[in-house]
Amino acid sequence: MRRGPAHGQTRAVGMREEILAGLRARPKKLSPKFFYDAEGARLFEEITALPEYYPTRTELGILERVVDRIAALAGPDVALLEYGSGAGRKVRLLLDALEHPV
Repeated sequence: MRRGPAHGQTRAVGMREEILAGLRARPKKLSPKFFYDAEGARLFEEITALPEYYPTRTELGILERVVDRIAALAGPDVALLEYGSGAGRKVRLLLDALEHPV
């Protein structure tokens, strides 16, 4: 009985093909899933601190203004789920404002 390539090898070939297809496309494109290994996440955190990168600063500013209202609407003992929070700065603001989060 012949075995095919190991799962990791199959996955690597699929990733390689997806990356190459994106680089051949016009305009070129890559899925964000390829950017965020540990080093990519660290670099992104550095980017969010740049003066030119306004989204994180803007989101934090908005959240700081309304976080108490959000917490009041959520009420005590609320369960908060956060998928892909990055460094967790925004969710930390909300957790600090909540009363007894679960």
